[in-house]
Amino acid sequence: MAKIQVFFGGSLQSEFPLESQEEYAVGRAPDCDIVIDNLAVSRRHCLFKSLHGQWMIEDNQSANGTFLNGQRTYTQALKHQDRIVIGKHTLLFDDYGSGHTHQSVAANVDKPAEPQDEGDATCFVRRDMVAQYVQRSEKGNMVLVLEGVRRKVVPLDKELTVVGRGSRCDLRIDGWFVKGEQLSIVKQQYGYRVVHEGGWRPLRVNGNKVREAILQAGDVLTIAGHRISFGSL
Repeated sequence: MAKIQVFFGGSLQSEFPLESQEEYAVGRAPDCDIVIDNLAVSRRHCLFKSLHGQWMIEDNQSANGTFLNGQRTYTQALKHQDRIVIGKHTLLFDDYGSGHTHQSVAANVDKPAEPQDEGDATCFVRRDMVAQYVQRSEKGNMVLVLEGVRRKVVPLDKELTVVGRGSRCDLRIDGWFVKGEQLSIVKQQYGYRVVHEGGWRPLRVNGNKVREAILQAGDVLTIAGHRISFGSL
């Protein structure tokens, strides 16, 4: 019998036996079989499906993608100890019949995945700038700076920083078409990723319209007439 183990920050959060259904939905929506309440996860992010006794992982056109053992995937057969990453969470496919222990699975989670260049035109990953970014970030905390008369500085010291009109956002911006949660800044092992959460107003990074992008020190984000700089103190 197989099960899914959900990890966050290397710690086991929950387990879900795959025993009574042939399909399990994973996502942020409360009616999913495996609920992960995180803005980096789509409402219906992916599916675990049993096909002729073989478990499969299938991405459900998610905004941020589903990654199997470090590679973006859309539909793939699963094997014991396969690691599925969605947002900041890691899901381990654990096959009881293989005889492996929980410790070996947990050890597998702690191994960082190498960042992959997905070739997506809406996501700009400049590998030649990563080393420079790391050097800069070591000198001080990375921050978002809302420019203008109402200047605000928000340190990026959390795994997820939210920009929008909502009262619970870390950086609040106004505007007719600004959503309650407009942008997500996700802290990753190799940098920071900005994700546009939809709505009428497009996101631009250094003038380029994007849905998501890896940020570099000195980048300028513009949305709904607001100019936000990304850099270090």
